[in-house]
Amino acid sequence: MKLKEAMELGKVLGLETPEEAVNNILIHSLNLFKYEDIPKELHELIADAKKQGIKFCLVCGAAMIDRECYMKDLTHKEEKEKKNNKIETVNPEIVFKTFHGKKWHICKESDAFDQLLGVG
Repeated sequence: MKLKEAMELGKVLGLETPEEAVNNILIHSLNLFKYEDIPKELHELIADAKKQGIKFCLVCGAAMIDRECYMKDLTHKEEKEKKNNKIETVNPEIVFKTFHGKKWHICKESDAFDQLLGVG
């Protein structure tokens, strides 16, 4: 899926920004694509969004809105606990959590889709 398509869908849904449209696709990808097509479609969307200047959260992978991750209250709880306990935070190279083979894997963005596609 290209960013333009995500924005068209977002517009129909009342979303106002490209970042909101990207996040909408990321959240609802299981309902939008055939399971085996999800990695390809999301990889294409994220790559296109990055070319257009959209930044992504290094913790959860959501598109940043006004330089802030709107998912932080939901997905960054573990990070807040680590910071409060002065435990080492997430490596900045690690940007995706992927569900693969019945469990979550944390991996680099470049490796995330390779793992899902069985390439890497």
